[in-house]
Amino acid sequence: MSERQDPSRRGVIRGSAAVGGGIATAALLAACGGPDGEGAGGSAAEADAAVSGSIPLTEVPVGGGAIVAATETVVTQPAAGEFFAFSSICTHQGCPVSQVTAEHIICPCHSSHYDTRTGEPVSGPANQALAPRTVTVTETEVEYS
Repeated sequence: MSERQDPSRRGVIRGSAAVGGGIATAALLAACGGPDGEGAGGSAAEADAAVSGSIPLTEVPVGGGAIVAATETVVTQPAAGEFFAFSSICTHQGCPVSQVTAEHIICPCHSSHYDTRTGEPVSGPANQALAPRTVTVTETEVEYS
């Protein structure tokens, strides 16, 4: 019959630290997305499958753009009459973008910058493009899906 030994205080502290460190590491890895750099929340194709909407032409400035929070879409107009639309969710960690300039769509979380014409990342930690939306321009609106 073996005797049960009470763990030392040092042993309990070491074990607790190891478990706590493992949990913290797992949480950080989950927040950063998968091993391929994809952000949290599944594939962009799944998230964007049912998105559609429109915005008045007057709300999309030339040399800038507009963010439509309700449909998680950013509509850009880098030059007069040139419209593009993308998901407004950063591909790095899933933060919504917050600013559009003539050349960049900008995520405030880690400063990823995307091209306003292609949605491709141009700087920052993001390594995947924003999911594109199909754009149709009418006399008064930019429709996207």
